[in-house]
Amino acid sequence: GGVERRAGASDFARLEDVLVDGGVEVGVSLDADGAESSGAAAAAAPAVQQSLQLTGLQLAEWRLFGVDALFKQGGLVSSPPFRFHHVLLGDMYLELVPGAPHPEHCALFFRCRVPTMRLRVKLEVGGGSFSKSFEAVGKSSWETDLKESRCLQVNLSAPNVLESDGSVVVRAELEEVAAIPA
Repeated sequence: GGVERRAGASDFARLEDVLVDGGVEVGVSLDADGAESSGAAAAAAPAVQQSLQLTGLQLAEWRLFGVDALFKQGGLVSSPPFRFHHVLLGDMYLELVPGAPHPEHCALFFRCRVPTMRLRVKLEVGGGSFSKSFEAVGKSSWETDLKESRCLQVNLSAPNVLESDGSVVVRAELEEVAAIPA
């Protein structure tokens, strides 16, 4: 068989489709044009100072420093990948979109890369000043999740939301695995 995936795709392939003479061959190829455009994309992405700390199997704390600078640069900001509960649930990460839906607000999203995964999560900012539980779904865009209210919207100008150093702390908790891929 021959199965090809591009740009870090996380779609799954059936084992029968990738077996060749009882083995699996894995290769990576980079073209010069792709490397140049990747470099340009990386240069356009905002420089982010952040930390991520996991506690137990169901809690993560994502700290973003220099929030004012993030808003000036604009664009989606993603946390490093992490794993809750069980390695088989795949990589998860948090996203922040500055200026959504209003200039002084941001929208926070919980992401899982498994297309059919459904997780009930709770996001919290400002020691509980802003908090929401919702069902995060795999393979969804931030625009769709914002429209369907699968996110936490935060007014960063509200009292006690930003830390004294100007950072924002996002706490994420896995409440329930609602649906696991078949």
